[in-house]
Amino acid sequence: LIRSLAASRGAMSSTSKASGVSATAGSTKTLREIKLDAKLTLVDSPGVVVASTRDDDHARLASLMLRGAVNPADLDDPATAACELVRRAQPQALLLKYAVPAFGDNPRAFLVAVAKRRGKLKKGGIPDVDAAARDVLDDFAKGRLHFYVEP
Repeated sequence: LIRSLAASRGAMSSTSKASGVSATAGSTKTLREIKLDAKLTLVDSPGVVVASTRDDDHARLASLMLRGAVNPADLDDPATAACELVRRAQPQALLLKYAVPAFGDNPRAFLVAVAKRRGKLKKGGIPDVDAAARDVLDDFAKGRLHFYVEP
């Protein structure tokens, strides 16, 4: 958005270095001012996302994940976060995207199926659930999963 506004106002040369673009949460670290013209300055600031205190840790993490406030690569336990995301998602959209069999009410079974489908296997052919979880979370964060999830 910043780049397109700057380009439409002829201010692209001064903003090309000033406004980085990323689908990763937390890319804006400091307050930035981008002068679009003599009378208009755009302020880009880091977002502040408040998680609900009513939820348990897993639900809170999933909620932040759904809002794009958590970088999937920074998670210690991606499988738990992915399971929370899968519980909230529409099963048909997941089945369509990943071409895996129906998994019922078991998100971990979904992650095992994704790991097998994508060849994410550990030694001995054991499905790497964490690697599959990172893939699913990354797909969601980058907009590759086209479905609506109520925040």
